[in-house]
Amino acid sequence: MEDQDDYIFVSQLDNKENEIFKDSINFNPEQNVIFDLKPFFKDIMQSYKDTLNIISQFTRDFPRIDIEINNESVKDVNIFVQKLLNEKPVTLYENIQMPKIILHMLICCQSSFAIIYSYISAKYNSEGYAVTSSNSKKYVCIFTDDDSYLIKTIFTLVSTETGKIVKNIIAEMFFSLYHTYGIVQYDIVVVK
Repeated sequence: MEDQDDYIFVSQLDNKENEIFKDSINFNPEQNVIFDLKPFFKDIMQSYKDTLNIISQFTRDFPRIDIEINNESVKDVNIFVQKLLNEKPVTLYENIQMPKIILHMLICCQSSFAIIYSYISAKYNSEGYAVTSSNSKKYVCIFTDDDSYLIKTIFTLVSTETGKIVKNIIAEMFFSLYHTYGIVQYDIVVVK
């Protein structure tokens, strides 16, 4: 997601629009970004040739990501499929439909984390840091009752001057298929 027109830092919204998010997140407008789901899904989908490509990537990424379904840890691909197989198809954008199980797999692929990286890089690369992915596992929680997703990851900020890690960024992304926008929020931890 390269185009900054697809997202906006929450601090740039007027107060009325800010109210939408204040009740549901730890609100700090300088560390929150909302994004439009349609370009998000479109960008991710364009990085895959077809459904088989998504399934293949999912099976490669599965061991690298902690996955929960309705707050229950899932450590086996077969259990993941059993829990989510019977859900109805979903329309994502421009009348593109797909089986919801494929959407769940897509969200669990590392390509879904690119939007978080894009936002954080846009903010910090110009401030003397290089943003890199940490070695920690990524996390995805799927909530089937309201078709919502929580994605968490950690990035590191490396000083371009010294080459040392100076900060960790703990980032979360939340969105629901029933809404037009999602939100990315993050906290910064100084490394000592």
